[in-house]
Amino acid sequence: MTFAPALARGDDSDQVKVHLTGDPGLVLERKIEGTELWESLCVGTCDMQVPLDGAYRVSGRGVRPSLPIALVPAKKVLHLDTSPAYTAAFAGGVTLVIVGSLAMFGGVIAATVGATQQQVPTDCPPDVSCTPQQVNHASLIGGVLAVLTGALAIAGGSVALALGDHTRTRDTVALSPGGLTLKF
Repeated sequence: MTFAPALARGDDSDQVKVHLTGDPGLVLERKIEGTELWESLCVGTCDMQVPLDGAYRVSGRGVRPSLPIALVPAKKVLHLDTSPAYTAAFAGGVTLVIVGSLAMFGGVIAATVGATQQQVPTDCPPDVSCTPQQVNHASLIGGVLAVLTGALAIAGGSVALALGDHTRTRDTVALSPGGLTLKF
């Protein structure tokens, strides 16, 4: 557990004890006032006193940061339950959406070509008008399958992007000894 020097000053009435749980690589950070910089307060599962004021977030190596959160005072301990969103999952979602779009585009072209392919019979005499016949449907079937596969890839990528956008942090505060709990 790492303590930031800025937390050493101040009295306990302006502070709350935070209990962070989740991935051992998670870092509780506090925004440095007047800047766009964040200072690390603790790493992994930790318990520490932090000031109530300021913006906090949960981040880490290979983890997309959470949205900024404000701490709500608690009687004893503020529990931050985190669900990390990994950078690799987000990159995978972007890749799936791009590859799925390309597969759909190629599938539409293949299906269009396959649907319009016709062949004049070779045994047709030159002085007689012969009706063109449909040829192999492999391009049409392959094109339709590529469109469906592309759509599934885009759907999977969209879900990965939605879930991997940022680390989710849920604050759980016990408001009374009776067990009333506030979650947001």
